[in-house]
Amino acid sequence: MALGDIDGELDAAPMRRDWEAALKLAQALGDKKLENRASGELGFALFLEGDMTPARQRVAGALMGAMMLGDNRGANSLPRRGWTRLCAVGLLR
Repeated sequence: MALGDIDGELDAAPMRRDWEAALKLAQALGDKKLENRASGELGFALFLEGDMTPARQRVAGALMGAMMLGDNRGANSLPRRGWTRLCAVGLLR
């Protein structure tokens, strides 16, 4: 996860690959919170790559998922990553 965060600061493509790997690992482990976060981070990578519709869907889904899973840690990281801003920008387009 740390690698995905670092890569996200530099380039969206490596960030996407890192979070795709994290998503696969979370699915294999059955970790729903990590799976949800990885999905949202993939949405953020899609946003950085300019692919707005799937980005908006993933990020909004992850935001709702974090609340439904009671993932306060995940939900609290959302503003830091700009997810809520992405949802707002995406809704305006």
